[in-house]
Amino acid sequence: MRPRSTLLMTALAALGPASSLLFDIAPRLAWNASASAPTGFYRIHPGRTPRLSDMIFITPPAPLATWMARRHYLPPGVPLLKHVRALPGQTICRSGATVWVEGKAVARALETDRFGRPLPVWTGCHRMRPGQIFLLNAEAPDSLDSRYFGPVPSGGLIGTATPLLTWPSRIGAGAWSRATP
Repeated sequence: MRPRSTLLMTALAALGPASSLLFDIAPRLAWNASASAPTGFYRIHPGRTPRLSDMIFITPPAPLATWMARRHYLPPGVPLLKHVRALPGQTICRSGATVWVEGKAVARALETDRFGRPLPVWTGCHRMRPGQIFLLNAEAPDSLDSRYFGPVPSGGLIGTATPLLTWPSRIGAGAWSRATP
């Protein structure tokens, strides 16, 4: 390589990491290791408005994040990966262990976690207000989601999530999931 080409390549290689110091660049790739959603890599789409059933990355509100960290459910600063189950204008209810969305039973809540500690309980019905989102990974009966803590502020939304390379469980062969536009 010529000295001028080497200098140009070095400058371009340094610009990538240096630009992250100058600009606030939203993350585009995330790893999920929780058991409540398939383990693997997800593409993050910042700025997309979530729709029902979309998977999203969201930062839990501070009191919830503190509680989760204290119980060793989720380290501080780690976002949740959950499905959107209800949006503003919809009605959510919890009666006993059953969670309802728009009059349809969608999940059951457990009384205790795997260590025998009691889980949060909310009761009654609530019409979702603007700025709220209801998170539910119904396929995972032990998912820590809105069945326990109710709706969360949508202000913590990082972006919608598309699986790229995921495993159905912590052990298993990878499966490529092609993103759809």
